[in-house]
Amino acid sequence: MKEFIFKKKALKFLQKQSKNDQDRLITAIYQIPSGDIKNMAGYTHLKRLRVGKFRVLFNDDDKKVYILNIGSRGDIYINNLFYESSFDEGHPLGATGAIINCKAMSYLQDAGGKYGLFTMCVGGGMGAVGTIEMTD
Repeated sequence: MKEFIFKKKALKFLQKQSKNDQDRLITAIYQIPSGDIKNMAGYTHLKRLRVGKFRVLFNDDDKKVYILNIGSRGDIYINNLFYESSFDEGHPLGATGAIINCKAMSYLQDAGGKYGLFTMCVGGGMGAVGTIEMTD
């Protein structure tokens, strides 16, 4: 049996739903790999599960299923800002380079990616760029 790992934002969304919707979503999630599942266009490992008006974004391997986010049909794709396998964390005030780097590595691992690039505003019109290569 596969291990299911939920990201914090997926759990937060789930907790805000009615008991009936929670039950439907959890039942569908724990039935992965069956269900209305499609690969996300343009992504190697990212998939979506349709549960009525909800969408569950996840990736999986032989042993684990990573539930990355859950949301309403229209909002889930907009809120994740997936542009050609990228994500937008916004402008995390007070976030250090180490925090941003670790978050980028976490997202890259969850998405099953190999290469990553992150940028940071340093202040005073300056910036920094970091690259990541995931190895086996």
